[in-house]
Formats: sequence, C-alpha cells, structure tokens
Amino acid sequence: MARSYARAYPALLSPDAAMSSPPTLARNSSPSAPWIRWKITETARRTIFLVNIINFYINYDHKDRQQSLYYEPFGDDLILNMPLPCGEGAWAAEDEPSWQASMQTELSPVVPNLARDMNTGEVPTPEITLKTIFSKYTRDYIHREFIRHVGFDDSDQLRSLIIFCALEQFKHF
Repeated sequence: MARSYARAYPALLSPDAAMSSPPTLARNSSPSAPWIRWKITETARRTIFLVNIINFYINYDHKDRQQSLYYEPFGDDLILNMPLPCGEGAWAAEDEPSWQASMQTELSPVVPNLARDMNTGEVPTPEITLKTIFSKYTRDYIHREFIRHVGFDDSDQLRSLIIFCALEQFKHF
C-alpha cells in the first residue's frame, strides 16, 4: 500500500515545485499554483518518511537489534534519495509569496556546514538527502548532532528524527 502511495507522487525526488504533485489534488486553488503542488508533494514526502520509520521499527526487535524475518523494506533508494523535509518557514507559509521568500532564503539547518557547502548560489539551494548526509559525515557525528533535536514540534525536529532513525536502518553507510 505504501509503495502505491509513493508511485502516485512521481515528483518525490524532485525539489522543483513546477514538477510537484498532480494539480488535480489541490482543492480550492489554481491548478497551476506551484506552491499548492509543492505543498502536496512535501506532505507526501513527510508521510513516506514516517511510514518508512513505522515499517522499520514495527518489525524490529530492540532487544536483539535484528529485523523480523517478515520485514520488507519500503524502498531504500527512495528513502535515501528523497529530499528531507523543508524548513519550518516554507512549511508554515500561508500564501505563495511567503513560501517563495522562504524557499529562496532558508538554508537547511539540518547540517549547517553541509547546507553551506551545497549552496552554489542557485535558487533554491539543492536539497539535502539522507544519502548526502551519510556520505559526508560519520555516524558518530550524525548521532551527536541530531539526538538532541528529535521530535515532532517543527520541521527541524522532524528532519532530525528521520536522520536519527535512518542511522539504525541504514547501518551499511
């Protein structure tokens, strides 16, 4: 069921608002509004990350630190390559101009050094993925930086939760 949901959003791996989810899903708005299409796709990304976390941990024996024989990964490539949730400013934007301003100015505070390194002057800044973080930083560094900020209060805490859970799921990195 989760894979079918992911297939319904082909733009999940693309941070480009013009490529985001089908405009027919946006009620009470212009079908061509990039902000609405982006918001729907961003919601789908967040949903997929959370479904992945639930799928992993519901099939995980914390005592033995092993996966159940019945565990079936949701889609490691999708999870590793999908942009992490956006910053709080863009997510909380109440209109398209506010969203555009936030997308152009907001650097991801997930890993500030990585965000600065990736900022090539392009607008918007390239998206940060789990694969990017795992390839640039050690597990100890990631664990140390994100354990303090895990939660659901805002986008930053959600990103930290996703990263923190991924450390356990993707041990091979």
